Amino acid sequence: MLNKKKFAERLKELRQNKEVSTRSLANAVGLKSHGAITQFEKGTSLPALDTLVALAEFFAVTLDYLVGLTDFPQPIPDNIKKIIDQTGHPEALMIILNQISIDENGQILLHSEEHKKDESGIEELMRGLDQESMLELRKFLRYLHTRQSLGEIDEPSAGLDITPKKSQAR
Repeated sequence: MLNKKKFAERLKELRQNKEVSTRSLANAVGLKSHGAITQFEKGTSLPALDTLVALAEFFAVTLDYLVGLTDFPQPIPDNIKKIIDQTGHPEALMIILNQISIDENGQILLHSEEHKKDESGIEELMRGLDQESMLELRKFLRYLHTRQSLGEIDEPSAGLDITPKKSQAR
């Protein structure tokens, strides 16, 4: 179900992060009035489905993220979903993936000292993965590391062989 409050917050945050005016955004997604964007951001009105799709494409995020159904702005690639599905605890794997990166030597690093105890948990989760999945996991971790080191404008260039959205494929 659409989370009206989360949608309003996300839309405003995405627009402000991209430094786009309500007028420019309205024009970009085919709305006649920038007041509609203001109403969406205040949570007093909801856009039509075609406008939601246009907003998601404009900001290069998923509809699920825009409407508050997920906290992942980008789709999770199928090869990563396969790795997650192979683990006995996919939720734990996602938490751990969000807490780790790879250094320049290819070593997996936890972002916080308090998570050192989770290292054995990472090993346990990785234990059941086949060689192909381990290679995909390393590739994904390198992608995450690269993405974190890039600025917002350069982020799409980190690449993960994800089919680009219309607004990115120019």
